[in-house]
Amino acid sequence: YLDLIAGGKLAVSGLIGTRSSLENAAEAYAKLKEGSGGFLAVLEPQGGEQISEVVAGSREGEVQKYKAPKNGEKLSVAVVGAGAFVQGTHLPNLAAMSDRVGVSWICSRTGPSARNAAGDLEGVQLTTNYDEVLADPGVHVILVGTRHNTHAEFAIRALRAGKGVFLEKPMCLTSEEYHEICQLVEESSAPFMVGYNRRFAPQVELIRSQLKNRVHPVMIQYVMNAGYLPKDHWTQGEEGGGRLMGEGCHLVDVIRSLVGSPVSEISCHAIRSLNEALVKDDNFSLNLQYEDGSVANLIYTSQGNRSYPKETMRVFCDEKTWVLEDYLDLDVLGGPKGSHLKVRDKGHAKELERFVAAAFSGERFAIPWDEQREVWETCYQALQLCLEQ
Repeated sequence: YLDLIAGGKLAVSGLIGTRSSLENAAEAYAKLKEGSGGFLAVLEPQGGEQISEVVAGSREGEVQKYKAPKNGEKLSVAVVGAGAFVQGTHLPNLAAMSDRVGVSWICSRTGPSARNAAGDLEGVQLTTNYDEVLADPGVHVILVGTRHNTHAEFAIRALRAGKGVFLEKPMCLTSEEYHEICQLVEESSAPFMVGYNRRFAPQVELIRSQLKNRVHPVMIQYVMNAGYLPKDHWTQGEEGGGRLMGEGCHLVDVIRSLVGSPVSEISCHAIRSLNEALVKDDNFSLNLQYEDGSVANLIYTSQGNRSYPKETMRVFCDEKTWVLEDYLDLDVLGGPKGSHLKVRDKGHAKELERFVAAAFSGERFAIPWDEQREVWETCYQALQLCLEQ
């Protein structure tokens, strides 16, 4: 196709509706969406701008001490990774805390994505070089929202630099990365949190409060009707690490937060199919036994119909049943009144609020560190069991 264009055998000039600089990429795209003429936008570098990859740099060096904001000072957050989720969820939630939080940097793989993410934020600096962010003594914490296989690299360097870390799930993908992060977290004084937001969802917090004085162990079933993704989707390959590590960790964490007891036994069975379109860690049943006698079952599948709820959790204890569907509807049978929301709330705003509070107070962990470790270890062990079958 490109050879045809280069050879002049395919003319596309009639399809071009707008020409703009890379800096105005978002504006050019908006014009195309409006249908104001043409089907293509040509984006050209302005002033010889060089767009480079985000630089990861060295992971060596002494672990610096974390410095919390001084009295009256805002928490300075540097955002690394400016994809759709960060732009649509984390940045608005940070902006809602502007009385105590300021976004000081946005670091992205390309300049235009950083500019687009900055939007109307005032005073934010843009870069494609992570070293610049870490060298800024005014930055308190780093929010990492990059592809999964880069999480460890950015988190490790941030901890060494004395920065707090809010790390989108998963924590990392390999056991080597995991042990290095654990060592640094334990050497550091900085706040650290993996973005397990569902435990902060209001309906999950309601269930947890009603289970607080339970008499018997709890039984939980969680069904994730995840929807099909092709094998070549980024989440399925080296960048994503698969959906058990990349998304299943959310569900393991929310169950752990409700049970309130460590996992004692793990078994996991993946689907067996001659059809290579079905991925093992897309379709599995994970069974967890807890030290207090509670049990949980997680069914994760890409084979369900999309008209069925994506996430359904059933909790059974002390002759009561809680049924939560898609973080909208919570019905309680045999107990207090449930909860029905008009707008889905999976706890994204609350998790950042808790992290910010920990960053100010020096308490470090909005989610207990042993639980963050346990969730990763559980998912990694479950993945190995799936792959062995």
